[in-house]
Amino acid sequence: MENPKFLKGKVFSVVKVALLGCAIFVALTLATIRHVLPLDVSVLIALPSVIVIEALGLPDNALSSGLFALAVNALVGALTFAVIGTVWQLLTNKRQ
Repeated sequence: MENPKFLKGKVFSVVKVALLGCAIFVALTLATIRHVLPLDVSVLIALPSVIVIEALGLPDNALSSGLFALAVNALVGALTFAVIGTVWQLLTNKRQ
């Protein structure tokens, strides 16, 4: 059985990485909204929002909502980094 303090440290590490991913994706989305990034990068950043809109059957005007794009990309970034962080924590077996 894992030490609860050790396990709590691993969970905290995954949460920190998820927050970092959220912040990175939000920053990229804000840069896209303000037209700072090139068009090909902007398309890649808008893709998660388009996929969610098509999957849920939302009207197309939801795509133009910057707040919706921020929320979707923040969630995608947090989940992506959390999965990577979890795999990393499972593969490294060091006691801290």
